[in-house]
Amino acid sequence: MDARHNGGVIIDCAIYRNGQRESTATDPGSLQQALDSLTSADDFVWIGMHEPAHAELASVAEMLSLHPLAVEDAVEAHQRPKVERYSDHLFVSVKTITYASDEVETGEINLFLGAKYLLTVRHGEGHSLRDVRRTAEQNPHELEHGPTAALYAVVDSVVDDYEAVAAELETDIEEVEASVF
Repeated sequence: MDARHNGGVIIDCAIYRNGQRESTATDPGSLQQALDSLTSADDFVWIGMHEPAHAELASVAEMLSLHPLAVEDAVEAHQRPKVERYSDHLFVSVKTITYASDEVETGEINLFLGAKYLLTVRHGEGHSLRDVRRTAEQNPHELEHGPTAALYAVVDSVVDDYEAVAAELETDIEEVEASVF
């Protein structure tokens, strides 16, 4: 589901209760209502954004009480992989990698993990989180563990991509070796 949010794009937004998805609108009022509706310990909201401008992320960041320095890092991208702890949330930055047409492309995913939410801010075209979310949703017993399960799903998919790219590069090197020798 693509939705316009203050002129920008929230790619996907959903409430998860008992590991089951409940889609929600992405306007600020609906997002705040979704956050307010989280009653069970394992209920959470997973919000996905792609290359938001500062103002676009700022409105979501205000609702989630995100640290301004982490918000700035998420908008600017070009972060080194890291985990930073703030009073009520974590900020995680991971590098993504894809390989196509003999080109290695990098991107970045910045994640904000709170007790009741996971916000993903993706930069680059290579690593879509749509499939990650679909796969996670097929395992509701995992998502019952809350937003940390969603964070794990994202990071696990990034690591899997590194392994796939390494295998493709190894194949290319073997082909070059065979043609040279």
